[in-house]
Parts: sequence; structure tokens; C-alpha cells
Amino acid sequence: MTKKKKSVEFPTSDAKFDAAFKQLMANLAATDPESSAPAVVTWTRLGLDAASEYDPLVALLGTPTTAGSWECVYPLEKAKATHTDPLKLRKNTIKEDALVIIRSVRLILKAKAKTNPAFLTSNDKTVWYIPQPNPITPSFEAAKTAHPVPLLTIHEIKNMQHTVDAHNPESPKSIGLPEGMYFIWLLRYIGTTAPTDTSQYTTLSFSGKFRNTSNFIMANQKQTAWYIAAYISTTGVIGNFSASINANIA
Repeated sequence: MTKKKKSVEFPTSDAKFDAAFKQLMANLAATDPESSAPAVVTWTRLGLDAASEYDPLVALLGTPTTAGSWECVYPLEKAKATHTDPLKLRKNTIKEDALVIIRSVRLILKAKAKTNPAFLTSNDKTVWYIPQPNPITPSFEAAKTAHPVPLLTIHEIKNMQHTVDAHNPESPKSIGLPEGMYFIWLLRYIGTTAPTDTSQYTTLSFSGKFRNTSNFIMANQKQTAWYIAAYISTTGVIGNFSASINANIA
């Protein structure tokens, strides 16, 4: 008879929970290493809800000077000189409240990872205590090269407005993003001569929709707008930029 594999769970003993909780929150608040312009923060990339998940966890962890928070209560409760029953009760309540949120989010993340194996990074799995059957991940450059590149078109031109579409090149008629892609980073340059470098473009939108509008001001009249875009994956990797398109500003 094959021995059943023991499941991995978020630590619950005080000392291990303390270390795991701090590590988790530091990871959620950090900008993904390969993320830039615009930066993608881990808790946002993972899709945590601010009001019911991330913010409550931040409040529960607190700081050493935040009365009633884990960082304040736990050191006092474990020290013999300052231990009291009310502190113990508060410590246990904080841990239970945090674990309710953490366990709920873990289930959601594990479900997403089943349908999209690239959704969670190796580091995500480490801090959430999610088993890693194959922790080997491709390098950033390999992942970036493998990214699809958006196919841009001008859907509509109105007075002081363009509507820009970013299509999946493998399915041009689809309005969805390619598998594993989380955002479209759309950039714009306005001028009278074509830009010569991507650094001249500025961010127009950071969107999960394939269709986005580009609005102008009176000072932009009789100029031209150029657009480029890149996909950002669920792991925060930014792909290569698309070919540029342009249209006059009516």
C-alpha cells in the first residue's frame, strides 16, 4: 500500500507562524524583480482584494509600535516578564484571523495555478506554502522571448480621441488576452515627427482590456500620435514591444 503524501499547510505554531507571516507580507508588498514602468506589486499581480484580504493582513501584522497587532503583541506575550493571559488571547485571535484569510487565498491561488501553471512563481509557492512538484522555472530572458507580442490597430478615430485595439496575434479576432497574460501596457508618443526610441513614449494605460481610448487636449491638434504595447504576464514578466502604429489627431 502506497503511503499517502502529507499535505503542505501554512505553519500554525507561534514561532513558525511568526516567520512565515512576516515573509509572506514582505513578499506581497514587494515589487516583482522583473517589473518596471509600470511596476507590478506582488499582491496586485496575484489578484488579492485590498479591502477584504491584503489590507486586513497588513493591519493584523502591524508594527512593533502598533498596539494590538501581531508585531507588537507576540514579542510581549512570549517574554516571561510581560506575558499575560489577555496578551495570549489577543495573540491567538490575531493568528486565527490571519489564518482564515491566508487559507482562503491559498485555495484560490492553488485553483488558479491548476488552470494556469505559470500563474504562480516559485517564490509565490514558497511563501504561501504551496507544494512545488517542479520548481525549475525558465529564465527571465527566455520567458520574455516566449511572450506573444500585441498586434495594434486603430479601431476608431474621433475628434480629439483614438480607440486603440491590442489583438492576440495568434487569434486576431479574439477580444481576450493570450493565455498567461494579465495586462496590456499601452504607450503613446505625440509629436510631428516619428519617435526613434521607446524611451520617448509615455504610459497611456495599464489595462486588462484589449480596447482602450486615447484622449487628447487642444494643444495636441494637428499632431500625430504613435502607439506601442507589450503584454505583462501573470508572473509580472514584461514582453517585447509591438510594432508602432500612428494616426493624426483630428
